[in-house]
Formats: sequence, C-alpha cells, structure tokens
Amino acid sequence: FSKTTAMFGDEGPFNQRLREILCTYAVFRADLGYVQGMSFLAAAMLLHLRSNAEAFICLANLIVSHHFFAFFSLQQDVLEKYWNIFEKLLRSRLPAVAELLESECIPLPAFLYPWFQSCFLSVLPLNDGCRLFDCFLLDGTPVLFSTALAVLELLEPALISSADTGSLLSRTKAWAERIWQERVTGKQ
Repeated sequence: FSKTTAMFGDEGPFNQRLREILCTYAVFRADLGYVQGMSFLAAAMLLHLRSNAEAFICLANLIVSHHFFAFFSLQQDVLEKYWNIFEKLLRSRLPAVAELLESECIPLPAFLYPWFQSCFLSVLPLNDGCRLFDCFLLDGTPVLFSTALAVLELLEPALISSADTGSLLSRTKAWAERIWQERVTGKQ
C-alpha cells in the first residue's frame, strides 16, 4: 500500500482532504467519533469523488448502511454472527486451515476484523483493493466472505508449512500482496 501512503501520508496531496473528512465525520457522529480503519474507506471515497462534501456524504452513508457501523462501534453480538458464519464457511471450504487456526489458538477476529472493517483496503494492493471495494458496493457483504476465503486459500500452503502461523497472519498484508500479485494479477 505504498501508493496509498504516498498519496495520503503527511506529505501526500490527499492528506489534508482526508483529515478534513475524518474530522468532519468525528464531529457529525460524535457518538462514534473517529475509529482507526475509517481512513481506508475515506481514502477510497476521495480517490473516486471530486469534492470533500461528496466523499463525506458517501462515507457517512456507507458506515450506516453496511456492516461498518457494527465493526467501528464494536457491537459484539453482530460481530459474533460474522465470525460464526465465516467459521462455518472456512470449515466447509478450507478444513485444513480451519483446523490449523484452531490448533494454534488463533481466533478468527485476529485477522478477519481488520480485513472486514476496511473492506480489504488495508490488505490488498491499491488498485485491487479499489476493485474489490467496487464489488462490495455492488454485491454487499458476501464479497467479504468470498474474498477472505480466497486470501486464505492463496495463503494455505504458507500457513500449513509455517512454524509460526500467528506471526504469518500478522504479516498477512505483505504475504497477501505478494501472493495476490503473483497468482491473481500475474505480476512478479
């Protein structure tokens, strides 16, 4: 996500606009405020929309119209439903990975939470993350589950052979980006 850092970091051309949108949202929804991870969604809005006002309106509507509010406000009952659904899918599609995560005592939220909260914008390369975000906006939450399964399927050989699965999952961003580029986009 080095492109994103360059664009939205302290010296980046979008930094001030991103800060303005996030500060405005924090005032607009003082009950929620700013929560780490919102910046990925706001950044995606800024890349696709012309004005700060449009980006703010879309961000505010996005957060209340999908799963994001539950994730940012940590509504445990709702989050638990996501984890349970994903656990069933994982056991069905990738039983070896499910068994490995269980044997290593790695809870699904440890990696799923940042993936779902940012709609994978924090994990995938910028162009691919934005494409996935578009798919999410069209098709909704099932895209999150499908993508998480796909990422874990791509990582499965590395996860199975890793001596430290937890460490590998904490570095998922780097692994996912490299494997995504090699296997999905065809770049080395």
